[in-house]
Amino acid sequence: MDQVDFKYIINNKINNKVMQLPSMHSRIFWLSNFKCQTSVSADDFLQALKEAYESSRQGAHFDNMLPHLK
Repeated sequence: MDQVDFKYIINNKINNKVMQLPSMHSRIFWLSNFKCQTSVSADDFLQALKEAYESSRQGAHFDNMLPHLK
């Protein structure tokens, strides 16, 4: 038991929190990037957002928004 990383076995039941997100797109984004986490650092969130923009070929738009996001 001492060798188990509890970070991966804690069941924090995020269903209700995810369902409170304002849109289906935001729910998909959260679950795709952060799985069972209920919170993430701002750096991790911005990195995931940047990757989403780049995958949709709108990386330049993200770069223009970055000063506003910070």
